[in-house]
Amino acid sequence: MSASVTLICHNRKTLAADRSSVARQTKSWKCLMATLEEVYTALFSPRSGSDIFASAPLLPTDLFAFGAHLLERSGAYHHVAPDVNRARSSGFRELLVDDELRARAVRTGRIWRASKPRAGRRLPPPPSRVEVLWEELEQFRDEHVFEPLVETADAPEWWMICLELVMIADEACQDIGFDPGNKFARPIRSAYVQPIWDPVRSFGAFNVRLSRCPLQPRTWCACKQNHALRQSAVRCGP
Repeated sequence: MSASVTLICHNRKTLAADRSSVARQTKSWKCLMATLEEVYTALFSPRSGSDIFASAPLLPTDLFAFGAHLLERSGAYHHVAPDVNRARSSGFRELLVDDELRARAVRTGRIWRASKPRAGRRLPPPPSRVEVLWEELEQFRDEHVFEPLVETADAPEWWMICLELVMIADEACQDIGFDPGNKFARPIRSAYVQPIWDPVRSFGAFNVRLSRCPLQPRTWCACKQNHALRQSAVRCGP
């Protein structure tokens, strides 16, 4: 092979690699620049034309998945701190969790966990506090999840709203993976537990791992992390 041909081949490979790198960087940048609404749509694929902020999610698992994802992706999670007596402030932004916020979140989560579904429904409506917070979050639907901030900048307003929603959902989900009668686990478990015996099987467009499920002794449990943390709802054994 002549030197000129070798050079052309090398340049083509280099160009292809550069294009691939640019494509990956562009995709990564688009992910970073996603808005709250775009993240929700990517996670849960709601029906076309539906307003995701019309009402809060009925499943606390979904609310936790969305909120926790936002806190991690935005960097807000690193700024959560207990409200303790200190001689002086650090000067940096903090999401302070005081006794009042903690008590309110626990109380609201327990109300949600203990509430009963309405007639003809499988799930109860979220507590009024959740709906209020969800409505407050709506005004930030077009905000970018990740924003470069200087060290001394204030925390975005939606961070604290999101944190309280996550705390409430966490309390509402107590023992969801260990109680067979849990109303929040039931619709998830019924979707993923199948009477099959093949150790590995393909379900449509995705592959799942199957393992014995203690909640259904004579079946296999198909675990698919479609929505964050959902697989914990079926408590799969090794």
